[in-house]
Amino acid sequence: MSRLASSVPEGIRKAERRFGRRSKRRNTKVHIRPAMLTALLQDPTQSFDDIGAKIGTTGERARQIYKEYYAEAFGNTRYESRAFELALRKYRAKRATLLNSERLRPFVWRASVFCVDFSPVDRFTAFCRGRRCSVHTLGKLMKPLPKDRWSYFQLRLWEAKLLENEFVLAFLAAEGLAWFLILPTSLLVEKFGEESRTIHIPFTRDQAESPHGPEQRIAWWDYEDAWHLIPPR
Repeated sequence: MSRLASSVPEGIRKAERRFGRRSKRRNTKVHIRPAMLTALLQDPTQSFDDIGAKIGTTGERARQIYKEYYAEAFGNTRYESRAFELALRKYRAKRATLLNSERLRPFVWRASVFCVDFSPVDRFTAFCRGRRCSVHTLGKLMKPLPKDRWSYFQLRLWEAKLLENEFVLAFLAAEGLAWFLILPTSLLVEKFGEESRTIHIPFTRDQAESPHGPEQRIAWWDYEDAWHLIPPR
């Protein structure tokens, strides 16, 4: 046995004999190169169902193949595999970068329109005019029953975010409309307290009713594109 062959785990060598081109077993339903199968098993975007579809079998059979041939090298589950862990980490970092750029793009553009400096920290936090701000993108319009009630966005406020940030920047988009709300955290704390909670923001200007009660109503539209509320530091 060569040094290269001896460095390959026994389970993977068995998979090569079982599924490789030189396999003498004609009744196998899996037709794929072991190297490709290994690559699929290390791809964090591929579930067992996805792998099964690519190799011409079921997701359960793909899981059995992993357990029988690859568990010794990669761990009893895919998430114990060091190679899989590194691939998953790389995939998540790439996805986070993409989400970060997509999420913050409207804020960067709008701040440039109002000649406001905007420097992102991460996909949930940014510095605007030197002030630390919590960033929210709201794209799901809630339409409660009965239908005669007003439609609204849900804004989730976290206690830690309220305490460490001076403003909440919310980008609201639905049904072809989009706008920005610049909300001081002092206003939100005054109306709703410091505890974590979900508040409702109405979809249109004529929806003055609030489920939070009269004392907690906010004239939301007074804060539309109110970038002037953020004083430079």
